[in-house]
Order: sequence, then C-alpha cells, then structure tokens
Amino acid sequence: MRIDWNQNWTFCKIGDAPVPVTLPHDAMLFEPRRANCRNGVNSGYFPGGKYRYEKRFALDAATVGKSILVHFEGVYQNAAVTVNGTEACRHRYGYTPFDADISDLVHAGENTIAVTVDNSLEPNCRWYSGSGIYRPVTLIVRERAHIRSLRIQTVSIDPAVIRVDTDAETVEIYDGEALVTSGKPGPISIPNANLWSAEQPHLYTCVVKTAADERRETFGIRSLTWNAREIIPIAPISSTRITSTWNQRKP
Repeated sequence: MRIDWNQNWTFCKIGDAPVPVTLPHDAMLFEPRRANCRNGVNSGYFPGGKYRYEKRFALDAATVGKSILVHFEGVYQNAAVTVNGTEACRHRYGYTPFDADISDLVHAGENTIAVTVDNSLEPNCRWYSGSGIYRPVTLIVRERAHIRSLRIQTVSIDPAVIRVDTDAETVEIYDGEALVTSGKPGPISIPNANLWSAEQPHLYTCVVKTAADERRETFGIRSLTWNAREIIPIAPISSTRITSTWNQRKP
C-alpha cells in the first residue's frame, strides 16, 4: 500500500514558529534575498539555513507490526529523520531518494515524524539547489515478508528480451490486461514486442509474486541509435520508468 504523504506538514526555520505547508516545499524561497549574499547568482542570492519539518499521523493496531517505510524523493540536504523522538535515518546527499524504515519506531495511535535539514553551508552547488523537502513523500506499508527488490533491464530489441532481477518467485508480463509471458526471474522474451516512442509511448507491466506478496512496475522498451555520419533526432524520454537499450553502430 502506497499513500500520498504530502499533506498536513508543518515547517519552520530553526528558532522560528512553525507554519502549515504542503510538500514538495522549497525552504530557500522563504529566506531574505540579499544582493551581497555570499551565495551569489548560483543560488539566486538566497542564503541557506537549518529547517525542521514535522508531521503528526495516526496508525491503527492492524498496521503496527508491518513493514512501514517513508520514501523521500529528494531532501536538500543533510537530512535527519526522527520518529517519536528516536532517529530513523540520516541522508547527507540532496539529490538522491532514500527510505526511512520506521517499522519499529511507531505505535498504535498518534505518532510524530520530524525531518531536520541543514543547508546552511551554502554555497555548495554550481546551480540553484533549493532547500528542504523539495520532492514528494510517500508512505509505504507492506507485510514484513515482502518483495524487496525489482529491477527491469532491456537485453535486446530483436528479439525483445528483458532481464528481471528480483527476490520474488515468479514473473508475469502484461500488455494492458493481457498476459504476454511469464516465467522465473532472469531473461524473459516478449513476443512481438511494441517499442516505446514519444509518438506511441507503449508500456508493459511487470508483476512479480511470492506466496505472500505482489509487486508491479511499468516499463517500456526503446531503441536509440547514433553514429558518426549523421545526427538522428531523438525525442527526450518523458518517464523515469522507461528502460532504454542503446545500440551503437560503428562508423
């Protein structure tokens, strides 16, 4: 179960009174802009700072005891996550997603999660970085015995073969509602595969299963080509879930 967790947060610069916010949120925009700011043009003359985000949330007794993760898509930077006063994790880098496992830190009833962010050492980037929880947050609740990994990679285009690496037991590939193929983790052929393109963004669904859990992910198969004699215009990939295959032709 994945829950949008972007509502009902509070935010403050350390030392100030908290205010309600909805994520994503850029804390840097609340700083006073100064022409003589040491950050200069790289951060739009906004200084950095130290900030705190907080959210109160309730869990029922049936949820407590399951695997409970908070997925942060991006926090800039030096984030520390605590739940009910106990540290869950730290993540220093500001441009990569991370998970806070709060399974053993929560209880039935009201809980509090807090995220402190330290971007006070600006300038630390060649471009505008922003500050705070600048990307969405998701609460993920699963059984303790769940599928932990799923990676889909395109091996070849003709014939179309993907490789599914997972700790699940079985793999099923769907085109819409139709089951295309199934098997065990590893290389899997997709008959008469439709390739992804900007004009026809065809997507498949990979479903991996165990006796106790199921996980699914959408993916596309795309062929990109280039050579030294000509420029082939290629539309940008518009989805982070697209798996691309690069075919290099020698001059």
